Amino acid sequence: MSGISSVNSSSSADSGTLGNVPPISFPGIASGIDYNAIIQKLTSLTLAQNKPLQDQATQLSKANAELAKIKGLIQNVQQAITGLADPTLFSNFSATSSNTALATATQISGSTPTAGATTILSQTLATSTQITADPAANKPVNTGVSLATAGFQFTPTNGGSGSGTFTVNGQQITYDVSTDTVTTIVAKLNALAGVTASFAGDKLTVTSTSGPLSLGSVSDKGNLAQIFKLDTAQITGGGTTVTSAGTVGGVDPTQTLATANLTTPLNGGNTFSINGVAISVNPATQSLNDVLTAINSSTAGVSASFNTVSGQLQLVAKNTGPSSIVLGAPGDSSNFLQSLGLTTAGATTLVGQQASVTFQNPSGGSTTVFSSSNQVTSVIPGITLTLQQNDPATPYTVTVASDPSKLETSINDFITAYNKAIDEINSATAAPVVQTATPGTPLTPGQAQSQQVTPAGVLFDNQSVQGLKDQLVALTTSLVQNNSSSYNSLASVGILLDTSVGVITSSNTSGTNNTDSKDSSQNADSTLQVQNFDGTSGKFQALNTTTLTAALAADPNAVAAIFSGANSISTSLGTYLTFVTGTPTQLGPSGNFAGNVPDTSLIQGAEDSNSAQISSLQEQISLINDMATQQANNLRSQFNASETLIAQLQQEQASLSGFLGQTSGKGN
Repeated sequence: MSGISSVNSSSSADSGTLGNVPPISFPGIASGIDYNAIIQKLTSLTLAQNKPLQDQATQLSKANAELAKIKGLIQNVQQAITGLADPTLFSNFSATSSNTALATATQISGSTPTAGATTILSQTLATSTQITADPAANKPVNTGVSLATAGFQFTPTNGGSGSGTFTVNGQQITYDVSTDTVTTIVAKLNALAGVTASFAGDKLTVTSTSGPLSLGSVSDKGNLAQIFKLDTAQITGGGTTVTSAGTVGGVDPTQTLATANLTTPLNGGNTFSINGVAISVNPATQSLNDVLTAINSSTAGVSASFNTVSGQLQLVAKNTGPSSIVLGAPGDSSNFLQSLGLTTAGATTLVGQQASVTFQNPSGGSTTVFSSSNQVTSVIPGITLTLQQNDPATPYTVTVASDPSKLETSINDFITAYNKAIDEINSATAAPVVQTATPGTPLTPGQAQSQQVTPAGVLFDNQSVQGLKDQLVALTTSLVQNNSSSYNSLASVGILLDTSVGVITSSNTSGTNNTDSKDSSQNADSTLQVQNFDGTSGKFQALNTTTLTAALAADPNAVAAIFSGANSISTSLGTYLTFVTGTPTQLGPSGNFAGNVPDTSLIQGAEDSNSAQISSLQEQISLINDMATQQANNLRSQFNASETLIAQLQQEQASLSGFLGQTSGKGN
């Protein structure tokens, strides 16, 4: 018994935890009573007080999560307001040409054109100033040396190993660019039957005396036709004669300039200038193509090209109109411009011309305007007319009209964000649906007269959030002070709230429905139904684009004032939402901010209140837990003491019984 007492005594000394049952325990050995079961039962009754507190804390945590979700959706509305308040949305116009092959039209950024139609009677395109090099800059080929060294504009080849071949009227001659000369080629052609050939003025002429002339064959090798420019020449004389398309001697654009067959060789200098821009040149390492690339990639404002048929270099101003191309500068060291024939007497300059547009005046008659470019801005105020081709005789019309497409996109973005926020608020603040049995209906045992069918929203009875929705409806239906009685609200420009609200209700047990509603549709649950009542859910209907377009056409300034400006709905709504979320609302991509950011926003205040309640509940739960632990410890101590006492009594009883037994034995 002393051992049992020792165990119980040590148990009572243990510090208690919730439930406070030791890992190994032998309660009630002396008494036979299950003390642990009693302690656990009594402790659980004390801990049961935590359940409603924990449920309340959980509900408050869910409420805070819902508040955070609503805040995010409201911030999306603020972002949509930023786009909606952009003042440039209300000055977008479309300009449409009835003949885009002649001209296209676009709005000038930042301008406000006047709507209407303009008839263009005639037009001419602007042209660029161009300089074409002197053909005499090319030195004629040397007819007495090999084709390879004669100075052709194209590099002569045999077309691979062996001799080259060329066919005329089905008869083929062979040649070798390293040994044949212009003179020997002419002789070989003249040796063909029915063919005569001559070379004069740096051009080759071939004539067929026996019918139509045929040149070349798929079996030919080399590029004899190309170096003599017969491949690009027109056959004349009834199809019997061909002459080189241009002189065949001069600069080869693929070879280094130092070897170019120019009348005036390059002097070895390394810079020349066009329009004051210095261009580098190295005749020993660069070809004409290399220099053309350098000119075209520079800021000289010209396009440079080489005509392989005529063998002439050409410069064309990148800008149209009668501007000059200035060649050369005092610091130039290269004679490139002179050597290539751009500054010699034989060069030709064609001065660019202005574009002209003749349009019909609204009051009658016509007006002609001029422009140095083909982008003409002086015909229709606020509109750029881009001319595509010359046409002095074909009229066409350019129509300017307000373009609401960007505004419609911004409005639709706003409606989408706003409706999502309202949907979430409606769901979060929804009332519970309670089903009540029809009077006189028998109830089963334990069945209540009324029962909740669907739970309330997590923010049901939250006055801050319910007030938020009411304020949003009030602001979006308010009138704007914009000096217009026709267009002074969102509704007046096609943005209307819905006109009915659906409510989930429960039918009674007899199945009768509320006949006061506008209409109803049976829910999947036969005891529930959606009833629609006059009123608004707070959401917007789809934008009425017809109403918006008509409003913009009638009074664009009034429409703009609804969305943008100090008195606009964007400003009033943005100011309120800044207070709701604590996030500033910007009015336009580069506009001011609406309202002042509060120290504590509406939603933050609601969250803080919930958080304070959660902390208080957690403190209460902690106190109850401590109370239950102390209760268990006290009970265990008391039970251990009673068990020890019982054990002692049992031991005394056993001793007494033994003593009495011994005494009785002696008496007998």
